[in-house]
Amino acid sequence: MPGVVVTTSALSAASTSDVPESGRAFFAGRVERGSTTAPIRVRSLGELRMLCGDRQNYGAVWDACRDAFNEGIGEIYIARVVGTTPVAATITLNDRAGTPLQTIRVTAKEVGAWANGWKIKVEAGSISGTVTIRVQQTVNGVDVDREVHANLATVADIALRGATSSFVWTNLNSATAAPNNLPAVATSTLASGSDDSGTITAASYVAALDLFTADYGSGTVAIPGFAPSTVAGSSTIGAGIKAHVSAFRRHGTICAAPGTTYSSALTEVASFRGPGAENVVYIWPAIISTDGRVERTLTAEGVVAAWRARAHKQFHPGRVPAGSIATAASLVRPEFTVSEDVANALDAAGISVIRTVYGKVQLYGWRSLSTDENYPTANIADLRNTLAYDLARTVADDVFGDIDSDGQFASRVKGKLEGRLAAIKRRGGLYGGVDQNGKKDPGYRVDVDSLNTPTSIAQNVFRVIVYFRPSRHASLISIELVYTPTGVTFAVAA
Repeated sequence: MPGVVVTTSALSAASTSDVPESGRAFFAGRVERGSTTAPIRVRSLGELRMLCGDRQNYGAVWDACRDAFNEGIGEIYIARVVGTTPVAATITLNDRAGTPLQTIRVTAKEVGAWANGWKIKVEAGSISGTVTIRVQQTVNGVDVDREVHANLATVADIALRGATSSFVWTNLNSATAAPNNLPAVATSTLASGSDDSGTITAASYVAALDLFTADYGSGTVAIPGFAPSTVAGSSTIGAGIKAHVSAFRRHGTICAAPGTTYSSALTEVASFRGPGAENVVYIWPAIISTDGRVERTLTAEGVVAAWRARAHKQFHPGRVPAGSIATAASLVRPEFTVSEDVANALDAAGISVIRTVYGKVQLYGWRSLSTDENYPTANIADLRNTLAYDLARTVADDVFGDIDSDGQFASRVKGKLEGRLAAIKRRGGLYGGVDQNGKKDPGYRVDVDSLNTPTSIAQNVFRVIVYFRPSRHASLISIELVYTPTGVTFAVAA
């Protein structure tokens, strides 16, 4: 199959850019409205309201998005979860005949109960022989115009409104002669929309992750609001996230549910630790968040996604989003406070803790759930996964290019890849070294020369190996204080 294929592996120690897109979040969950067949892209709280509706008590995604935007994230994709047989709200409008016939059916483009109660108000147009149709939503007892379609002369004109409307306007081909086949002056109310919420299970949330195909690139994946051990058939929410991020080379965030105690977190995280979990973190405790009026105890996916995005934007995709870079900018605080000893025990168990440090709320750890010693923290796999997407995109324009015998194609591909790696190195993401001959290396190497022979090139495959050495982070700064008596002097450096 044509394209760019990237495989990844790890070298043990015994063996001798800036990519802001990687900071995006992928959330699966229930929202009031929106597509159920493709992810909904939102870049602000205003877009969230416009595309997904207002906050509802039945879903945690809205709160997670609000917290994420308050903490500075730039982009979120939402996979909307509905039941097995959701229904769109609809109403049928009658014409003006003495014995009225059905002439227009109005149906919400998006399934769900969101449009129930919306009104279709037909009134005489300002031009003779036309109608003006208002689509209204009742807000605090007041009917507010959401759409106005003015001076429509024919039923065919009305049917064309669907191109710019949130509703489909279907011509029912009334037998009444024009102009009396226009809808009668009246106000009708949309009804019968349903999310079919009674059939939604934890498995529905896991299945929704399938909307986030590889085309959407790297980022962090979460299902806000669920205890990660919630059963989904023979699987769990946490296991579903692990499976998705492993298949699509993304980062996964699993968060403890509100009320999860320290001891319960230790038990829960143990079920998710193991091989293949190097790109997943478990966050404890839940957070207490406010919208300025009401405090709510929520899972922490939103703030964690934003702190990760902040680290990627300000530094590089391998930066640990913990400590000062992950200081809460909005009004959030951890549900529980912990002592230093408890925090250390949680860290040792693979739990990343949100805690108050010197008066500031911070994420104070980024432990991966892997038992592979190559991946003690999740940032290493995060960098690897981001590179997989970014390097493939970097050379995408060279697919189907001519592989010449003079090495120009090889040099072009190598140069592009080295350029992307150099950008990450400049921002601190790669750790330079010195080889056995005393020659410095930049922390990466792109090998094309040893792999491409006339035989392999004859297969129309150009092979590249990229080696990279991630920078390590200082999770502990050890300071030794030495008391000396008055008579002791110190050597002063020249």
